[in-house]
Amino acid sequence: MKKALLTISKIVVAVSVLGLVFYHVDPKQIWSYVKGIHPLQLLLAVVLISMAQMAGAIRMRFILEQSGVHINKRYAIKLGYLGGFFNFLLPGGVGGDAIKIYFLKKNTEHGFLFLLRQLLADRASGLYFLCLLAFALLVWIQPYLIWEWLRYVLLIGIIFVTAGYFLSTKLLLKQTYTASVKAIPYSLFVQMFWVGAVVTLWASIGDGTHGVEYVLLYALAGIASTIPISVGGLGLREMTFLFGAQFLNTHAGLSINEELGVAISLALYTATVFSVLPGAIFWKEIKNHKVVDKLPMNSQKLHP
Repeated sequence: MKKALLTISKIVVAVSVLGLVFYHVDPKQIWSYVKGIHPLQLLLAVVLISMAQMAGAIRMRFILEQSGVHINKRYAIKLGYLGGFFNFLLPGGVGGDAIKIYFLKKNTEHGFLFLLRQLLADRASGLYFLCLLAFALLVWIQPYLIWEWLRYVLLIGIIFVTAGYFLSTKLLLKQTYTASVKAIPYSLFVQMFWVGAVVTLWASIGDGTHGVEYVLLYALAGIASTIPISVGGLGLREMTFLFGAQFLNTHAGLSINEELGVAISLALYTATVFSVLPGAIFWKEIKNHKVVDKLPMNSQKLHP
């Protein structure tokens, strides 16, 4: 019953927020942009997002290994795809992280709370780098030159986010500082592919202007979509694209096309759905997949 209510609430949030977004824009114009995406460029976006999924799975594997959970790359990638499939295509009470924990607990015999900490550390690394990406992009847009106070806000923001990342992973998630630092390059590769997908879609339907701003809105939308109140972040990203563009247009004198931003966000979601489809075939296969190639002699198998 609780899972059903959670599913319904997420769907309601997604539909409600999308309704709010479409109330403020021209749906016909958005559909026109989406239809204008070249099939080959949409395919390229799907491939790039798939690469991001695999890079994220390798990051998860690295974080697990730092705490003594040893899984091979193929298993990590399949588990990552399965988690993505549940997050984006099955809006139920069982999310992608819950599925990952289920199979990791079953196949490695590590404890639930221990595995939960590892996956939260994986998420924290991704969120931290997404914040850094947003801060970096803010330096390259026009408001940075107009608003002198923005540079001080950025400095404070970087200090606050960095301190929050390392303290939370150390004190709450029991990660070493070394592991937290070494996870950052993996997040760099993840976002490199995601940004490539955004730029690909923008190049297909955009007018050649405000590319940096659209990538900035993507980063902010990615941060907003981490709030687990919607179906795969649907609606939250589009709302961020819309109101972020409106804010920059109103307060910084820019002329960002709001409909185009929403269209890019919806196309990105569509490409993501296509990219996680392989997760459907890994449901049964992952049960019998070989988890480790060779377990290190000094590895500990059980954790509380």
